[in-house]
Amino acid sequence: SAKGLAFALGIPLVGVRTLVALAAAAGVADGLVCPILDARKAEVYAALVEFRAGRGEVAQHEVAVALERWLEVVGDRACTFLGDGVPLLASRRRPTWTLLSPAERGPSGSQVARLGEERLAAGEADSAADLEPFYCRPSEAELRHR
Repeated sequence: SAKGLAFALGIPLVGVRTLVALAAAAGVADGLVCPILDARKAEVYAALVEFRAGRGEVAQHEVAVALERWLEVVGDRACTFLGDGVPLLASRRRPTWTLLSPAERGPSGSQVARLGEERLAAGEADSAADLEPFYCRPSEAELRHR
């Protein structure tokens, strides 16, 4: 729908990544945030976003990775985790981590709009012809087809 409107109206279009929107929902002004989603198969979808004065900068782009490997990446750094993957961390919690329950915070349409507005204000736009969903790993159907 958004691509069709952008084409028809000749207006700019920006994409907002799911994990970045989830990180913004943490409400952290300063510090490291890790949005984490359960990808099943002993993997998670995760990213790291560093917030300074309320603005987030992606420190580690989205990956689909084994949970244990991801926890090595984060290490003992102070970090706020949120998303439906948080329950997977309960037995692995470190003193420097803050775990927000999945029900506690989630992205909202207004946050996604704000992130898109920030990109537009910075002069960023995506090509409506080229903008596509980003998937960290192939779907089960794609893997079976191969």
